[in-house]
Amino acid sequence: MISNDLQELPLLPHEQVQAAYGEACEALTALSSFGLGHYRPPASYISDEMTREERYFGGIAEQLAWGLRVADSFDNQEMITAIGDTMAGYPDFEYYLAYTLLSAAYEREAVLKTEGYRLNSISKELKGRILQILIEQIASTQSPVELEWLAYLMARVIYWLPWSTSPETYIGIDDVGPLVAALAWRQTIAPLTEAKCLQAIAQVQRYWGRIQAFRQQGDKRAVLQ
Repeated sequence: MISNDLQELPLLPHEQVQAAYGEACEALTALSSFGLGHYRPPASYISDEMTREERYFGGIAEQLAWGLRVADSFDNQEMITAIGDTMAGYPDFEYYLAYTLLSAAYEREAVLKTEGYRLNSISKELKGRILQILIEQIASTQSPVELEWLAYLMARVIYWLPWSTSPETYIGIDDVGPLVAALAWRQTIAPLTEAKCLQAIAQVQRYWGRIQAFRQQGDKRAVLQ
């Protein structure tokens, strides 16, 4: 449920809603020309270290993620379906889009609130689909960067403790457990051994330990130390 302070803010104006849909449609058109078959997970999550192609897909993902978040807020099923159908069969990019929604779209919404507007809370359906995508990709990924993305998402959950039970943060302490379990299962069935992957996994495990400590102690200060 949205906090009382945010409920008093007006929803995103119609012209900005349409602009978000327009950007998403442009991204879908670009993908139909370029093709998702060319996408590969970036070798680095740092923009300055990305190739031109990696930055291209990053921009596409940001347009689609924001369009999807706005469409979910206003229950635009046509837009939601169009984006979902385009992603079908491309799990690597679908994971990238899910991560981008949880990071870049989340940050864009935070800026939106400072401008005096809001969106409706993320729906259970979209949140559930995002978590499903994350779990499925974690179980099969070979990419250290995709594991570093998971570590980032967990770090953000820790940053927002104890408020991360709110839908305004997209994912919270009750959502990361299944992600960690999927990673543990992966390491049991088909373990990753590359050094960068192991470093990212160790970071995830450290963050998970902090989240569990918060659950036991209920003290955010102890978790952040």
